[in-house]
Amino acid sequence: MNILLIGGTGVLSRAVVEESVKQGLGVTIVTRGQRKVDIPYSVKHIIGDFKNESFIKKSLKGLHYDAVIDFLSRDKEEMAYSIELLHDFVGQFIFISTACVYNTLIPGVKNEESEKVLDSWNYSKEKWECECILAELSKKYSIPYTVIRPCIS
Repeated sequence: MNILLIGGTGVLSRAVVEESVKQGLGVTIVTRGQRKVDIPYSVKHIIGDFKNESFIKKSLKGLHYDAVIDFLSRDKEEMAYSIELLHDFVGQFIFISTACVYNTLIPGVKNEESEKVLDSWNYSKEKWECECILAELSKKYSIPYTVIRPCIS
């Protein structure tokens, strides 16, 4: 199995890279190359601006990944760009969202039926909008997707 990570040098993404390598997956990361971190030897590292569409298309030409994991998209425009750019290169889209999409003013354990979005927090609204555009565009391109909502405390 081959995976593509958009990001790969942050706290969560580095942990995913390391575990993916341990599991024997083929791993490619796209980063700007600005963080000084150890990247496992077996990881293919594409250094460049993910927002440079022609660079990314050239870098990925002829390649296909079983899944892409997007750690980067922060708002609906970035999410739409990521899906539009990558849909031909991947079999599944995984978006790392945040537990902050839940309305935390409502007490209790959160699940898919829980109320979303804390209106007073742009980050909550923006990540929820990412999830919504992902659901919409995944239908357009017939790409299965998964949303992961980690919580770091």
